[in-house]
Amino acid sequence: MTNNFWKKYSLNLIIGLIDLSLVIFIILFPVKIIIKDIAELSSLKKILFSLEEQEDNFNILNKNYRANFEAINKLDGTFVNSEEPIDFLTFIENSSAELGLTTKIIPTNPQKFKNDVWPSMVFRLSSKGELAKIMAFLDKLENSSYLAEVTDFSLKKPVSKEDTSNQIEAEFGLKVFAK
Repeated sequence: MTNNFWKKYSLNLIIGLIDLSLVIFIILFPVKIIIKDIAELSSLKKILFSLEEQEDNFNILNKNYRANFEAINKLDGTFVNSEEPIDFLTFIENSSAELGLTTKIIPTNPQKFKNDVWPSMVFRLSSKGELAKIMAFLDKLENSSYLAEVTDFSLKKPVSKEDTSNQIEAEFGLKVFAK
């Protein structure tokens, strides 16, 4: 009886173990694949979220750029074109002529000084006229739309016996920031 009992139940036990291993095999491998797919989906969602955040940041930056476009253009106009400073030189000549001054302009090469954030150009100017007009000229240069600084300022009265007018000569360096 034991032998018959053992044969009957051992066959059931073997078939049960085979069924159990098939169930585990059928469930385990798809679960591993599902877990792998979930991890990949999670990674893709993080990338998508990052891209959406970058898109939002870009849209905000673009909106701010458009809102400040006029200010940016105005700021760009404060720098002298280092290759062709024609606009700035015309401004100096027109300002000098408006005030009745004779002004000589001697440009130098664009350069960047150690303490400067931007490259700059230095012009040597020599203006001749009345003191009030020279001061008005300096005021126009200072209040212009260009970033400019007056350096090495000196005044001289011409020593000419025939010249009795109150003409003086001013020589100074004018440092302007260039782009």
